[in-house]
Amino acid sequence: MATKKTASPRSKRSAVSTDRRLQALELRKTGLSFQAIGDRLGISKEGAWQLVDGALTDYREAVNETADEVRELELLRLDELTQTFRTLALTGDTAAATTYLKTMERRAKLLGLDAAARTELTGRDGGPLQSVSATANVDLSALSLEQLLQLDSLMNAAQAPAAGDGK
Repeated sequence: MATKKTASPRSKRSAVSTDRRLQALELRKTGLSFQAIGDRLGISKEGAWQLVDGALTDYREAVNETADEVRELELLRLDELTQTFRTLALTGDTAAATTYLKTMERRAKLLGLDAAARTELTGRDGGPLQSVSATANVDLSALSLEQLLQLDSLMNAAQAPAAGDGK
């Protein structure tokens, strides 16, 4: 006699949580504010923000995983090409040698092995850059999902240490 497997209370909560996150994200994509989402879902404005933020975090992690998988496949393809054209290049085939070098360059670029080009920025007439500090109070609940994602991307880029900072 087969026994019926039941979902654990934890997995049921996880599924409900995922459903709520997706529901909140869909509402946010329609342009609703976090307050309006909270009102619809019977939770606070902060709870609505947490659900949307959780859904976006899940999305980013899934995209990053997919990018890693694609990168691995691309590396496997490049490794195969490298082996083939290296063998031919060693026999004196100059066209194969050129292709071999291009394949190695592509692989190094994909892995980020090349040193970054150093660029110096200057201000007007070659002088020093002027920095400006500004503060603003912005109601983020008025932004669309696309605007929030752009803002998140800009904030992450601004907080990333510059190449060569040693951080």
